[in-house]
Amino acid sequence: MGLTQEHDAVEVRAATKRRLEALRDRAEKASTSKGKRPAKKGRRPSKRSKPSSASQRDPALVSSIPRAQEESQRETIGGVLPLSTILADNRERTPSRPKSRLFAKEGKRHPQYGLCHSEGDHFARRRRSDGGSSAGKRLYYRAIYWYAGAEVEWWLNQCRELNEDAACLREEIERCRAFESEAVRLREEQTKAVESQAQKDEEIARLKAELDVSKEKAQTVVQNFKNLDECRQMICDHGSRLYVNG
Repeated sequence: MGLTQEHDAVEVRAATKRRLEALRDRAEKASTSKGKRPAKKGRRPSKRSKPSSASQRDPALVSSIPRAQEESQRETIGGVLPLSTILADNRERTPSRPKSRLFAKEGKRHPQYGLCHSEGDHFARRRRSDGGSSAGKRLYYRAIYWYAGAEVEWWLNQCRELNEDAACLREEIERCRAFESEAVRLREEQTKAVESQAQKDEEIARLKAELDVSKEKAQTVVQNFKNLDECRQMICDHGSRLYVNG
């Protein structure tokens, strides 16, 4: 179980790293391909480039961070990727999780945290240039917290499913315990039957022994009767001889 989770974490980090590299390359190409806007009167020249297509207004750019910031985060939190990128990669890897769109379609507010593409792109450009404003940071972390809540909700659903599976397993365990008690009862009945059979065998052996003794006694009685017949015959013969001679 631990090895599987560690392997999944390694895969998540590798996929997130590849995704960040691709997003960074796209952002660099988008910033170098288009020229900067002319400075307005009385304002400082803007350091950001206006996105020209929907591909450049990718909401995933919100989760892209500079290399130095990424290295500092890796050093600060021990090589663990930021929560937003990990959650986004997990959502892409598992279709059942929340979709990895930080913002709704152009001109529409998200029902949960109320951001749209323009605000997200504005904050992404400000964030790439000078770190973003406090309001932009609040919007960004609001979205991150919402996705963290969505992730927690997904895990809670997984826990509910696991609890249902555990309930089913408990029912199966109860059935197995009932079967086990029934098996114990049957073994006890079988033991009692064996004991009663042994008692019956002992009784049969005792009766056979008594029968043998009775047979011996009967043979003795028969032999005694035979001896009495012989004695009676001898007495009769002797009496007849005495009568004839007398």
